[in-house]
Parts: sequence; C-alpha cells; structure tokens
Amino acid sequence: MASSIGFLIYSVLPVHISPKIAAPQTALKVSSIVATQNKAGSSSIVVPRRSGNYKPNTWDHSFIQSLKNEYAGDIYISRAENLKEDVRKLFDTTVDPLERLELIDTLQHLGIAYHFDKEIRESLLSMSNNKDDVLFMDNNCDDIKGMLSLYEASYLGFRGEKTLDEARAFTTNYLKNYLKQGEIIKPTLKEQVVHSLELPRHWRVRRFESYWYIDIYERQGDVNPALLELAKVDFNLVQSMHHTNIKNMSRNLPEYLKVLISALFKTVEEISQEILNKKGVDISSYLKKGWADLCNSYLLEAKWYQSGYTPTFDEYLDNAWISVAVSVTLTHTYFYVIEEITDEALDGLLNYNGVIRWSCMIVRLTNDLAGFSDKIEKGDIPKSIQCYMLEKGATEEVAVEHIRELINEAWRKINEECVAKSLFPREFIDACMNTTRMSHSIYQHGDGYSSPDKHETANQILCSLIKPIPLA
Repeated sequence: MASSIGFLIYSVLPVHISPKIAAPQTALKVSSIVATQNKAGSSSIVVPRRSGNYKPNTWDHSFIQSLKNEYAGDIYISRAENLKEDVRKLFDTTVDPLERLELIDTLQHLGIAYHFDKEIRESLLSMSNNKDDVLFMDNNCDDIKGMLSLYEASYLGFRGEKTLDEARAFTTNYLKNYLKQGEIIKPTLKEQVVHSLELPRHWRVRRFESYWYIDIYERQGDVNPALLELAKVDFNLVQSMHHTNIKNMSRNLPEYLKVLISALFKTVEEISQEILNKKGVDISSYLKKGWADLCNSYLLEAKWYQSGYTPTFDEYLDNAWISVAVSVTLTHTYFYVIEEITDEALDGLLNYNGVIRWSCMIVRLTNDLAGFSDKIEKGDIPKSIQCYMLEKGATEEVAVEHIRELINEAWRKINEECVAKSLFPREFIDACMNTTRMSHSIYQHGDGYSSPDKHETANQILCSLIKPIPLA
C-alpha cells in the first residue's frame, strides 16, 4: 500500500520552482547549446532543457494544509473497534459455505478485509478441506452475478491456462450482449458490469475501488448495517491518516530544486542508517544501485533523443521498464514493509527479479498507451507503440493490441508469483501489485499524471484523499 500511496502523492503535491530556474516554455532539443557571458567576461555553456509543457499543479500547498476530516478522532476509532467485533461474530453465525464466501467477497469489496485476515484464512482453510466441492452448473449461464464473478476470476489466471482464457472471452461477450439488450434490470448490477468490463477488479486500486463499491453496496437494498458502517468509518479514518502524511510531506518540500541532488544523497544515507539500526542490514549499495540504474536509463534515452535514433522494440523495453522509475521505488519499499530481510530476496532486488520486473513493465506499458502521440509532440523519444509499428510495419491498432496482450501476460506472471514459492514475502508482492494497479488507474482514460485536473484522476484523488464519506 505504501508504494501506491507514494505514487499518488507525487501527483498531488506541489513542486515550487524559482522563476529564475524555471524550464523554458518551448520544447528544445538537448543538443541546443547557447553560449553566454557573465559579468566577469568569462564565457560559459548553457544547455537549455526541453520542457514537457506540463500544466500548473491543481493542488497547492495552502489547499493541502487546509484538509480536514470531521469523521476522525477517538470517538470514531472506538466505534470502528466495536463494529469489528460485530463483524467477527458474522463468521460464527454464517454457516453455509457459499454465504461465507459472499461475506468474504463483500469484505474485500468494501476495503475492510484486512481487519479479518485470521478469520478469512480459517474460513477458506475449512472450506478447502470440505470434499463437497461447489461447481459451476449449466443454469449459472442465466445468472449475471455469477457470470460477472467468473469474468473477474478469469483475471487471476496463470500462463497457459486456456480454460480461464476461454472463460474470459466467453463472459466478456456474454456480459456485453446483456448490456446491449438492456436485460439487466437492477441498476447497481448494471453499474458493476460496466465497471468491470472497463477494468477488472484485480487491476484496480483498492482504495478507489472501495470508495466506489461502498456507494453501490448502500444502494443494493440487502445490506448488512454493520458492514456498511464499518466500511465508511474505516475509510474516513484511513483518509485522515493520509491527510496527516500529505501535510507533513508538503511542509517539508524544498523551495528550490537546486538542492535535489544533495537531498537525495542525504535521504539515501538516512534510510540506510535507519534500516541498519533497526534490522542490522546495510542496504546502501542496493539503494545506490537503484538510483544509478535509473539515471543511466535516463541518459540512454537522452542519447537516443539527441541523435534522433529510434530503438528497436526490444531495445526500448529493455531500458524503458527501468526509466519508468518503479524499480527504485520498490527497492526502497521492500526495506520498509519487510521485517526479516533474506539474502535470497536481496539478490532478487539486485536483479529486479520476478514481481518487480513485471510490475515495472506494466507501469511502463500503461504509461505508453496513455496519450503516446502527445508525448512525441512534447519532444519525447518514440514509445513502445511507435517502436513496434516501425519495426513490424504494423498499424497503430495492431501495435496497441500487442501492448495490451503484453500487459495481460505480465499480470499472469504476477498471479503465478502470488501462489508460487517466491523470493519475496506476500507483503512486498502486495506492494508491487498496488503500484501496478495505480498505473492502471492513472492512465486508464489517458495521461492522468500530466493533466490530472482534466482527467478522472482528479475525481479519484478527491474521493479517496480529500472528501470523507458522510456517515448520516
């Protein structure tokens, strides 16, 4: 969760740049060099930096410092604890296996399942030992809710699982036909079908999804009052915690970016010392390698841009999954979310193995799909779509479909690592997946990072971080 929150915070916090060092407003090539002369008469070389022409930040410092949540405080913390006990009793009173599965599913949808990990684990273990298997029957073909569940389950598949691939194709077509024919009468169910077809639940940011589903659940009619109230109270309490974190980060932002490099070195040293004191492991070399790899990837892209070189598709991806800057973020994340650091995991971090690499790849590809033509106009290097089109002689439509299939394949590999014996513990795998989900959210309807005020990203930020859910 920490990594995805960090990813989101980067898009909401203001960056203050002195007018004296602000980037030029027109895109300039790296190779454009201007000679200037200072007062002493000596000449110096100035390399104007090309501008990305990003829009002004919507969320300024004053706005962030003004954030308040009227549904936070001891009274709501106490209420949440009482509601948790009420929900725990549901595990004892819900005997039917299917009803218990529906309870677990609702808890996950509402974003409160993490409070009941022990109860959920025991329930699933008990049901897995039951020989009376629950199977999909033919008459489920007329059950939209069941078809929707099967559609969502198909996104949990591994590589080579043709049955789930076929299930995805079948349920997608089935649900789309139902929407066209207008046969889904229940409004909330129709909303869920449209929502899932747009982007599956497994790929969505958990906090955004919880906010959306709480409204759906409340309007369904057959709600459990304890579940609904706990979901609202818990959401607001977590949001209040985010308010505190964002305010602190905003206060501590440097006024001028000229201190960035020294601040970066200082931060890496402080993090390394903190982990050494707490966990007895010197991680400085791992953090430094992460930053060095990122800077080298930027340098290679600058060389490509300056020379006008268009890389092959494989050349581009081999560098681009690093330049998207997720690998260095996840490297830092690992040392904070994991209590026991193993040598095997450190080797995996060093080489960005498994879930790290595939998470980075998905973030890169979703970024490339979002407004790739606009990025070229801003003076960026060709992205994966252009590289594939040029190398294969493919149309834009074919190239986009190829990129989407690569995203699907990367998700299958991540799914496999969730259940296989991984170098990394589940807490870190979850952090990687949350970062990946954030990229789907930001780039789902275009580039929500560069222009969040004109994008669904702004509404998601408002809902999850700023506007509490009314309890009355």
